[in-house]
This record gives sequence, C-alpha cells and structure tokens, in this order.
Amino acid sequence: MPDIWNAAWEEANAACPPSVMLYDTLELQHPAIRDAEDNEVPARIVNDVRQQSFGIELGATFNPGETVVFSPGAFSAAFPTYQEGQPPSCEITIDNVDRGFTAALEAAMEYDAHLLAIFRQYVSEDTTEPAYGPVPFVIKRVKVTATTITGTAQGSILYDKKFPSKVYTRAAFPGLVR
Repeated sequence: MPDIWNAAWEEANAACPPSVMLYDTLELQHPAIRDAEDNEVPARIVNDVRQQSFGIELGATFNPGETVVFSPGAFSAAFPTYQEGQPPSCEITIDNVDRGFTAALEAAMEYDAHLLAIFRQYVSEDTTEPAYGPVPFVIKRVKVTATTITGTAQGSILYDKKFPSKVYTRAAFPGLVR
C-alpha cells in the first residue's frame, strides 16, 4: 500500500490557512448496519461536536454525488505501521458511540463480512466533495464497549485486488503451450 501520510500531505496540512477548517470523516459500511426500513446504510461520523453536511464523490457505493449528513463523534487513528511480511495497519478508536450504532456493530460480528471504513477529509471552503480521499480500510479485530469502538484497520487498496489483474490462460493465450 502506498504511504498516504507522505510529506506532500503534511505540507498541505501545514500550509492550510488558519481560517480554513479541516473536517476528518469516517464512513463505516457493513451489511448489519441498517436503517428503519431495513436497508443497508453507512454510518457516517465527522470528527467535530456538530452535525455537518458534506458532498460524497461520484463513484461512491452509497449516495454518490449527493450531500449527506455526518453525525458528530470523536475518532482517532495512529499513523499506519509497516512491518516486514505484514500488511500496513493502524488502530482506530471511535468514542462516544450511541447505543443504536453499538448494537449494529455487535450484530455485525455475527456476519461473515468485512467492516469497511472510508476516510475522507473536507475543507470548510468547499464541502461539495472531499479535499482528500476517499481512503478505504478494512477494520478487523473490533472491540465494542458501552461507548467506544476500537479496531485494527488494514489498507484494502491492494489487498482486495487481484494482482496482476490479467489472467493468462491456455485458452486465451495458446502461445503459452509448448
């Protein structure tokens, strides 16, 4: 996985004028997260004390091109660790989670599906689309308490894709047969 926290990102963050607010958001996707009509929906959190509305990029799984509401919450993540022979990973902690969301995540533990987290960063000057992201992660080893969710996030950018993407078979490429 490429290092998304590179020098260019750090420089862009440092060069941001003080009058411009940065909003970090997290979107959690899992089949167990449902709305009142029993439709699969994402849980969206903004690292702020107020509810915020932001535009979702085209090509997103849920609500592409629409402006959606992100619930206030506190989350943090350490920089990813890189170890030989292991995929890059980091700990993500989400605090002050409401009871409905905690119940959905406890139900998610019974499903055999990944909990996908998508990180996006918005700037107050233009909230119609992310200024940075989306960056997808798969969250594993989730621990749920009364008000906190902690999990290990691993980059899904390369690990969910076949590499190389072209499959060379004898039928498609008869020149391979000797």
